[in-house]
Amino acid sequence: MSKLIRFIAFGIVVVTPITVKATSVTWSFFQTAITSCNSRCVLPPQPFVLMTLTLPGDTSTGTATWQGPGATPVYTGDSFILTVPFATLTSAFAGAGECVIRAPCAFDISWSEAVGVLRSVDINVAGFNDDIGTFAGRFSFGLTGGALASDNVLGGCFDTQCVVSGFWQSDLAVPEPMSAVLLITEIIAAWLAFALPKYRHRGPSALWRPRRVPRVQRPCRRIMLVLAQVAFGVKPALICLPPDPAASNVGAILVASVQSFFNVIPSRLKNHHTAP
Repeated sequence: MSKLIRFIAFGIVVVTPITVKATSVTWSFFQTAITSCNSRCVLPPQPFVLMTLTLPGDTSTGTATWQGPGATPVYTGDSFILTVPFATLTSAFAGAGECVIRAPCAFDISWSEAVGVLRSVDINVAGFNDDIGTFAGRFSFGLTGGALASDNVLGGCFDTQCVVSGFWQSDLAVPEPMSAVLLITEIIAAWLAFALPKYRHRGPSALWRPRRVPRVQRPCRRIMLVLAQVAFGVKPALICLPPDPAASNVGAILVASVQSFFNVIPSRLKNHHTAP
């Protein structure tokens, strides 16, 4: 069995194709609760996606900062696409001369992603009527949520400031069940090809023939030893049960079958009476 386990581990490494695809990853923030509200707040119907962040792969870092009209945006690291209810930001944004509806008025964004795990994220965006993070008068919007402010409706907050919570979820593909089935089939086929030559000379039943394990003598069952010695005077050596028969013991075998055994007796009796 240990050889089979080692061979399966080897097959997973060798047989499994290794593919690396530089596809983009979209992280969606699912808002699940409103933890603080200064006025009227109603949680949107679930599930509800408040914003999305698209990165160029499953490992990415970067920052994006713009101080507002008249300033030049500064980008470091990878490109990105951030979509919030009132604006869409990309690394191609070159700034604007004024703050208008459906466009950002300022932002400060950073993120760190490693092997499909979003390690950290800070989102602060100011809009014409809506604000997220520090622009909402509180802390940044991070991995578990943050502050919102709106003159209309944002995240279920009506003309007020609030704090919402939730989680980020990526759209990374999950391996298909059929891929796992094919992998297991390939491993079994490879193991059979490896094992069959070893058992070919033993016959077709050698693969599943149980291995003979030598019997181990059972320990003496000293049940009520003291009582037996006191009441009956039985010696301790006689209390032990007889050992099991050896593995090679096949039992008594009648020579030349049962019929021959009984045919020998009359002939011997006959010779005994006729002898002088």
